[in-house]
Amino acid sequence: MTEVHSSKKQGQGLFATKEYQPGEIILEESPLFTFQPKALQQIAKVRSQLKSLEKISTGAAANKKSTYDETSISSSSCLHDLIIPTNMKLNDCNLNQQQQRAKFLGMITAAATYATRKEQDDNINKEKDTILISKLNSLYAPSSSSQSKTSSSNNDQSNINLHEDNIIQLANHAIEYMKEHTATSSPLYNLVTESEEECKRIMLIWACNAFKGGNIYETTSRINHSCDFNAVVVSSSSSSSTVTSSTSKDNNEDDDENVQIIRATGVIQPGEEIFISYLGSYTYAGMSIRKEHLANDKYFTCQCTRCQKEEDNGDVASAIPCCNCHERVGRYLEEDVQYDEADEADEEVNYAMPKKGSKHERCYSCQKCGNDCIIEFDSSVMDSIDKIIQKVVAHLDECGSTSPKDDDREELQEEMTERLLCLSYSVLGSKHWCTNLLLVQSLGRKLSAIHSSMLFSSTNKKNGKGKSKGGDIDSVDMADVAECVDSLQRLFSYIEGLKLQNSHLGHLLGNITIGVSRVLIGLGDVKSMKYGSEWVEKVNDYFNCNFEGPGMVKVVDTLLNAWKRKNDDSDSKESQSSSKRRRIDL
Repeated sequence: MTEVHSSKKQGQGLFATKEYQPGEIILEESPLFTFQPKALQQIAKVRSQLKSLEKISTGAAANKKSTYDETSISSSSCLHDLIIPTNMKLNDCNLNQQQQRAKFLGMITAAATYATRKEQDDNINKEKDTILISKLNSLYAPSSSSQSKTSSSNNDQSNINLHEDNIIQLANHAIEYMKEHTATSSPLYNLVTESEEECKRIMLIWACNAFKGGNIYETTSRINHSCDFNAVVVSSSSSSSTVTSSTSKDNNEDDDENVQIIRATGVIQPGEEIFISYLGSYTYAGMSIRKEHLANDKYFTCQCTRCQKEEDNGDVASAIPCCNCHERVGRYLEEDVQYDEADEADEEVNYAMPKKGSKHERCYSCQKCGNDCIIEFDSSVMDSIDKIIQKVVAHLDECGSTSPKDDDREELQEEMTERLLCLSYSVLGSKHWCTNLLLVQSLGRKLSAIHSSMLFSSTNKKNGKGKSKGGDIDSVDMADVAECVDSLQRLFSYIEGLKLQNSHLGHLLGNITIGVSRVLIGLGDVKSMKYGSEWVEKVNDYFNCNFEGPGMVKVVDTLLNAWKRKNDDSDSKESQSSSKRRRIDL
């Protein structure tokens, strides 16, 4: 059970009114409203309100050559061909060009969808529409009247105002555009000309509260962010739910795939605020990049407990080998320092972390050198570090985009991952967040390739084409397996080093841990299978909390006991063989 009331630092928040255990469902909720058209007919209606866009036929004689169909609808496709006039300058919003366009098109899509809500849903009558508008307006959105007009002595407050100003300015540009480029007979034109403030607020509500797919939730959208979250969002398709909210009951069954389930990741006490992470895999990145993403995507400066601790004690995720303790060859680290593989006789690798208050993370402190010693890296090294981080962020964003993928693009992305990973090791070292998030991607792709090879080998054996007996060891390069295990060990060490208080490392590493385990168990010998089950044991409690659904619980249980069954079979065969030998001797 939960309740919404004032949060200390973030306006309204969601609070627990009972104790929750890890994995327990806190909330299950269907969307209050979706600001993104799904069906072809809805897309056609949104596009028809804007001038100079191709009209989409939705009847039986629909143009088969149209770029739109029921299976290729994405968040960026609805208005992807909208032309923004060159005289409309969006660069005053302090967002990069790609972010500007994505947010700009998203705002217009949200406004156009909202304007046609009654036409899209026959069940919305005047009373229901009034309730819907009231619930939407109760959600957070920066007020255009709060746009910064005076400077503040509080740096954090100044940053918050600046971030809000950016999104308000972008909404003003969207209003300006729609007034000139909207069909005069359309609902959108009526909304933007007759109710400009309402239109602007709707766009800001979408920008600050929407989840994937443009979904807005009455309660879930109120949950605040923390970089050390105590709850996680899971889809209904990957979770066995036992709770159904009233909101869920009032929606159509067609919305089941959009149901959000909130599960506790740690013990939550009554009265404690519930937090989720807005950052995805960037939750495991360094503080500066987390703050930058939140400022650009959610328009606030994070002041969570983790960020405050890292400001005081150092940003562990951004640690790099100390330049005073370890010499570089140009910008590159020595190989044993890169991979932190020094023998016991060698000196351990010492790491320097960004110093509190340092601009652009250019000043570091090293525990070995002393916390009072400020370490300044060579400017050429720092420039290389900045460029690598920029490239890694761009690469991770591209890999995580919803754009349609093809074999050529995936091959290029795979190649880029390996190149950036090698560069990150050589300049940033093995403990930096860039290295480890790239390692997650690299390990996932390698495991996929190994699984495919083992499956192909197994299929051949069933068809009588294989020669090996007992496992798929002949189909696998054991050096690749060893490398996968080593990578997983590094990732476990990295996540444990972050010392997140409320979340299990399985949230990032659960599935690839199972992937490594399946490879080891697939080798077929008892020793490898037992080693694989030991890895499963490390994430067993994560899967038993149903974060990945009941299907994965069964998979994990099977993997855990695979080596025991193999051992029992071996003992049984040995016993039968011994008995046979005794009978022969007699």
